[in-house]
This record gives sequence, structure tokens and C-alpha cells, in this order.
Amino acid sequence: MKKLFKTEKRRDQAIVLFLAILLAGIFWGIVGPFNMTHLDNVTISQETITLEGGDAIQIPTSDIAEVSLIDKMPPVSFRLNGSSFKGINTGYFMLGNGEKCFLFLRNGTPPFIHIRCKTGVPAFFNRKKPDETRQVYQEILSVCNPKSNI
Repeated sequence: MKKLFKTEKRRDQAIVLFLAILLAGIFWGIVGPFNMTHLDNVTISQETITLEGGDAIQIPTSDIAEVSLIDKMPPVSFRLNGSSFKGINTGYFMLGNGEKCFLFLRNGTPPFIHIRCKTGVPAFFNRKKPDETRQVYQEILSVCNPKSNI
């Protein structure tokens, strides 16, 4: 009978490697989604708007072409580089029209803030409660007022 492993040491190494990969997968399965559910880190300053959670993006206020509050998201085709878990999407996605965008939102909880940039990808995001989203929108308008058409 042919031996699969030449030595007991190799067999033990294979078992340890398998267990390490299994434990890493279990750890990511527990911790990864937990990080995604914390989308409450929106920082607004005169220079930048920062969204932090499962993914992060910094939008220079000088790059903002338009800010709008929308009740319906445009169709999203697929995820490019990001995460989706329990109705929460963060990261880069492709819209139905073929445009790349950054999502930082809870699906099904309108309204959504849409930031169209002069050079970067557009961003869509919201907060847990609609009133919080409207408040953040007003804060963004106060910083980017000349650049907003609302």
C-alpha cells in the first residue's frame, strides 16, 4: 500500500495547516459581518467627508459636484469589491447603467444620500434611521452648499 505522506511529521503539518485555515475561516465568519454592521462612522469636515465601516472612503469636499437625497436607489448589478451581509452593502459595486459606485448603506431604509464627484466614483449611503440620514444630508449641504443643487 502506497503511503500518502512520507513521514508522520508531514501528516501532522498537513493537519495543522488544515486546522489553521478552518479556524481562520470561522474567525472571519464571525468577525467580518460584525465589522460590516457598524456603519455609523460618518465624519464631515470642511475638507472631507469620511465614511468608515466594513470599508472606508474619503471624499474631498472640493471633488463634490452634487449632493442629493433620494428615496430610491438606482439598480445595482453586482459587487466588485465589497461586502453584503444582512441587507448591508459596503464597498464598490456596479450600477445597472455600468457605472462603478461606492455603497455604504442599509438596503430598504430610505432615504439615501447620493454624492456625485467630479473625478471619483459616486457614493450612496444612509444611516440606520431616516431622520439621521436627513440630518447628515443637511450637515453635508452646510459644508458643500455652493456645490449642491438642492
